Amino acid sequence: MAVHLLTGATGLVGGRLLRDLLAGGHTVLAVVRDVADGPAIAALGAEVVVGDLAAPGAWTARIADADVVWHAGLPRFAPPVRGPAVRRAARRAAAAARAIAGAAGDRPVVLASSALVHGDRPGEDVAEDDPPRPAALAGPAAAAEAALAGTPGLRIVRLGWVYGPTGMLPAVVGGLMTSRYRIIGDGANPMPLIAAEDAASAMLAALSLPPGTYAAAEADVPTQRELVHAICAQTGALRPDSIPPRLASLSFGGPLAAAMRASVRLRPGGLARAGWHPARDWRRDLVSSVRPPAGSAPA
Repeated sequence: MAVHLLTGATGLVGGRLLRDLLAGGHTVLAVVRDVADGPAIAALGAEVVVGDLAAPGAWTARIADADVVWHAGLPRFAPPVRGPAVRRAARRAAAAARAIAGAAGDRPVVLASSALVHGDRPGEDVAEDDPPRPAALAGPAAAAEAALAGTPGLRIVRLGWVYGPTGMLPAVVGGLMTSRYRIIGDGANPMPLIAAEDAASAMLAALSLPPGTYAAAEADVPTQRELVHAICAQTGALRPDSIPPRLASLSFGGPLAAAMRASVRLRPGGLARAGWHPARDWRRDLVSSVRPPAGSAPA
């Protein structure tokens, strides 16, 4: 079995990928920034490597022990998300990616990126390998892609909005159930979705394909309004009205409000060559997969 170095093991996608790799009998070197996260990761069976991704150090030296590098450790945000925070996160993401690129050599590197690197593309179908023109919130993902661009074994997997027990979508569900979420703008923007377990399996599938850029999302792409109405139908929440983007920016922060109303309609296809297809269906599985914290969504 192979040795895998994984960043982002405490996150939504990285945590699922960690479990999948361990279930396959592999050795996993899980990089964590906070020592307090170590015991829970070690209890799953991984070897904990403590390090700051933005600073090369002992953790980058451990890349020499790995056969594959999985980078799912992009910065995470909680609303409100302001522009300066995103720019700082982009700088950290670039530094981490440069550190990985410098140590990886010809090892395969698989990056969990974001479909939001395509930006707001109303009326367009976006090819999975189109060059980035990122929405503000996707600045860290775009910075990581750029910093890793010269890595020979790089696979980029651009993920739709990931749903699972943590992240933005539990806050949306919780906000709808407490009548604190409003549709941003007209709600006509398509929002590609993917379950956390399907995101992890997409990354595994990308490893079996040639280096390149791949997209992972469910074929059924709802608009923001369709997504909200489906959640209301399943939870019994009242359908909300809409809020102008400028007002939404006050509580969400400008980058997050812009991302929530960005039109992104992906045309994935490359991962199908590896036999990958999503196992989950957001209409059936999204609400049951999240654990919305009470009153967590911004007004």
